[in-house]
Amino acid sequence: MALEIRYVKEADHPSWLEMFKLYCIFHDVPLTSEVTERAWERIFTEGTPLRALIALDEDGRALGICNYVCHEDTFSSKAMCYLADLYVDQASRGRGVGRALIAEVTRIGREQGWFRIYWITGEDNQAARSLYDAVARNTGHVRYDIALC
Repeated sequence: MALEIRYVKEADHPSWLEMFKLYCIFHDVPLTSEVTERAWERIFTEGTPLRALIALDEDGRALGICNYVCHEDTFSSKAMCYLADLYVDQASRGRGVGRALIAEVTRIGREQGWFRIYWITGEDNQAARSLYDAVARNTGHVRYDIALC
């Protein structure tokens, strides 16, 4: 399968939005259109750390997205990258799209001199975890959240 991975462009908004909504449904995270539109704006705003990649097939059809956030950290003088949202269209899973998106973030990170890329996933998300176990090290950390609103 021919695959193009690149940064999203303004013209990708409908495809990105569809993928992002499916990602939120998959994770049972209800978001308002105000929140999703603000995320889209931040992807293109200079000085904000949010960026997004899109995976396209040979016909230009969106197959997946990857939203990521680079930030400072106390473990290194270099930036770290939080892979916030990785979603592959259900019909395209198991065909290397997720792996290609992670590989592109990794390439960007090496090029930009990041210290680390990290992400979280559900314990029961076995399909994703089989890919993640193949491309990264499971650190065994457990996540805790404090909801502030």
